Amino acid sequence: MFYTSVSTYAVGDLILFLLEYGPFFWVHTGYVYLLTGFTIFLLIIAWMDYPSLYRRQIGILILVILLPVVTDGVFIAKFGPFPGLQITPVILMLVSGILLFASSRYRLFSVLPRTQARIPEQLNDGLLIMNPDGIVIYMNPSAEGYLSIASDEAVGKKLADISPLLRVDNGVKEISVHDGTILEVWKNPLLRTHASEEIIILHDITIRRRAEKGLREANRQLSLLSSITRHDILNQITVVQGYIELSRDQIADSELSRYLGEMKRATDNIRYEIEFTRIYQDLGTQEPQWQEIDFILRVPRTIRLSCECDGYAIYADPMLPKVFENLFDNALRHGGRVTEISVICGEVEGSLVIAVEDDGTGIAPEEKERIFERGYGKNTGFGLFLVRDILAITGITIHEDGVPGEGARFVMIVPEGGWRVNRG
Repeated sequence: MFYTSVSTYAVGDLILFLLEYGPFFWVHTGYVYLLTGFTIFLLIIAWMDYPSLYRRQIGILILVILLPVVTDGVFIAKFGPFPGLQITPVILMLVSGILLFASSRYRLFSVLPRTQARIPEQLNDGLLIMNPDGIVIYMNPSAEGYLSIASDEAVGKKLADISPLLRVDNGVKEISVHDGTILEVWKNPLLRTHASEEIIILHDITIRRRAEKGLREANRQLSLLSSITRHDILNQITVVQGYIELSRDQIADSELSRYLGEMKRATDNIRYEIEFTRIYQDLGTQEPQWQEIDFILRVPRTIRLSCECDGYAIYADPMLPKVFENLFDNALRHGGRVTEISVICGEVEGSLVIAVEDDGTGIAPEEKERIFERGYGKNTGFGLFLVRDILAITGITIHEDGVPGEGARFVMIVPEGGWRVNRG
């Protein structure tokens, strides 16, 4: 049933056998070739998914499988000038040489990803993988601990049935689980693969959040102490300035009166510095937030405002409105007869560029950087120094590049990820 007949023929001194195959042979051969084909298919899928080093190794494995399969197929089909000539043993010797070369040249058996399947088991972060239908197909031990459910129970269930808290669009959110642990939940499609699964990562940020809470409380206490101390100092400065004024009214000596005038200016400077700390202490004390630009712009009624930032929102400190207020105030104080201010948004290479322009006298080239220095132009009140610091909290930069005589132009550059467009 395996062979139906055997015949021989001679090629010189070489005797070759011609076999006629029975049904059992074809069943056996078909089964072997089916398994071999499936193995090659899996290796091709792996070759498409793995990095270049592994691709070379997998390619070698595919080659050493195909070589004997092809030569055996030629023998079975009786192709070639000498039917019945079986060269597969020779090919197997060649395969052995290829494997020996590959193991030394490409470290075939030393860097194959044999341990990759164990890496997720060792992660401190929880890891879940879902198929396109939202069914969990993998859960590592850390995720079991965070969600208080065994992997055997979770696999095969929908994510929403395991924990409704894990419902999240592609992106990140925070959740608090049963024992008070705070988790950052990341959901993204698997990258660099041809599969359509999604991965969820659970990262424990409990210690970080507690530290942030402690830091906020410490800052609150320091701010309270600073506020009380500042109030007391200002009260004492008011007293000193009062006595200085009384003394100047009662002293006729011009030299002494000049000294008292210098003391008055010094105490005014001290008051200004104290007021500066009041403004600066609020900087960065609150979480940055998304703010739509066209909702936070306020200008005097005497000025015409043109805004081309419809729908654009940036991630910035809550003091962002003060930034625009100060830029507008700067235009009114130093721009001469300013009649119009324009705020224009544009996207450049992934960044958002916000330009605040006026039709005033502009800024001289030698002052373009100096205006952002602390203490420059104190009569502006808030100061461009603080404007730059407020924006820098979330990585936004600002500079002035207007043309003197044609108006000032302040340019803010919001990095990629720090802006978005809200339509509708």
